[in-house]
Amino acid sequence: MRAFLFQTLTPEQSGILEGMDSLWPRLAGAALREDPFPRWMLDEALDPVFYRRLLAEWPPDEIFVRGRRLGGATKIPLSAETLIHNPSVTPLWRDFLLRHREPAFLRHLLQHFREWILRAHPDLEEKFGPAGKWRIGARSRDSFDNHDVLVDCQLAIFTPAQGRPQSDRGPHVKLRNKLMTGFLFFPVENEPSGLGGDWDFFSAPPDQRLRHGINLTVDPAQVRLADTIPYRPNTFGMLLNCPRGIQGFRPRTPGAPPFRYFEFTVQFPRRLFEVEESFVSNLRNHWRTWTRAGVTDL
Repeated sequence: MRAFLFQTLTPEQSGILEGMDSLWPRLAGAALREDPFPRWMLDEALDPVFYRRLLAEWPPDEIFVRGRRLGGATKIPLSAETLIHNPSVTPLWRDFLLRHREPAFLRHLLQHFREWILRAHPDLEEKFGPAGKWRIGARSRDSFDNHDVLVDCQLAIFTPAQGRPQSDRGPHVKLRNKLMTGFLFFPVENEPSGLGGDWDFFSAPPDQRLRHGINLTVDPAQVRLADTIPYRPNTFGMLLNCPRGIQGFRPRTPGAPPFRYFEFTVQFPRRLFEVEESFVSNLRNHWRTWTRAGVTDL
């Protein structure tokens, strides 16, 4: 298997990933789960004392809601670029977001997990050039005009479900221009277990023809539950996005507190792979491409 061409990290770049305030030290030793697709899980992702400090300083819900009246299970993400300029976000959180948005963090991931990245996407460098030469920028600050890949660290909440258990959507594939996505969970203090929000992963027989609907959803009858990362404090999961990377968050129980997480994501200007889409999904994607300038994936 051909190896990536990586740049050597400077001591300064490596140093930003050391210590209790970085996901890297424990993620580097995390066990890989390969079936049905590559993903990683950490039960205790950060130093417990540091995690509790982040939990105590989680930004107020108002910076997400901004006075709006929202329905149940509404997803509200805020990019690192937005958060670091908000005076309600503490220095501790600003530093944590910036630390994981640094190019050095992505370069560590690419180098450490290159074998599985190439297995999933053997033509990655043909499409985007040698990984060691990628110009890495920050989403919402930089653009693909002069960057090959954009990284973001965002915080998000789902508003409480209303009337019945609710989630963003059922089993689905992530946007096809995303290489990897990771979630660090921040349940409210003393939240009981069993209220939903667990991260489920699904599998289908290799010969199963999957037709993806709107938002790349998959018929639940075509897949089976293969694994789960529970929604609990200081738990981090990361997946390598690929055609069979079917996943989704379990519906939240009505009356449960807001569902909260930190998300790390890596995005390209074009799709990494294709999947078969239903006629309605294809029509919707074409319409949105025609009517929205700059759409690179949906």
